[in-house]
Amino acid sequence: MAFAYTIKDQEGIHFVTFTVHQWVDVFSRKMYTEILLDSIKFCQTNKGLKVYAWVVMSNHCHLIVSSSKDPLSDIIRDLKKRLPSRKGWKDVPIGWWLRWMAVLTKRF
Repeated sequence: MAFAYTIKDQEGIHFVTFTVHQWVDVFSRKMYTEILLDSIKFCQTNKGLKVYAWVVMSNHCHLIVSSSKDPLSDIIRDLKKRLPSRKGWKDVPIGWWLRWMAVLTKRF
C-alpha cells in the first residue's frame, strides 16, 4: 500500500505522522526528543523544509510541513534516514529501559 502514502503535490502543505517501531515510548526521554528536533532543524536549514506546526508525543510525532527547495518526499526520506544514524541514540548507558527498547526494536 505504498501508493496510499505517496506525496503527489511536492510543493503543497501536508500533515505527516512519524511513528516509532512497535510504538516504543522513545520520546518520553528528553534526549531523544532533542535528536528529533535537531534533525528537523537540519532539514529546515539545509533542505528547505517549512514546518507550520508540530507535536511530539511519547511514541510518535505529527507535523504540518511543506518544502520550498527539495521535493518533500526526499526531505522526509532523508529525515528518517538521519534519525537512527545520530550519535545520541547509542550514547545512553545501558539500563533496563534501553535493554527493553533493544528487545523490541532489535537494533542494538
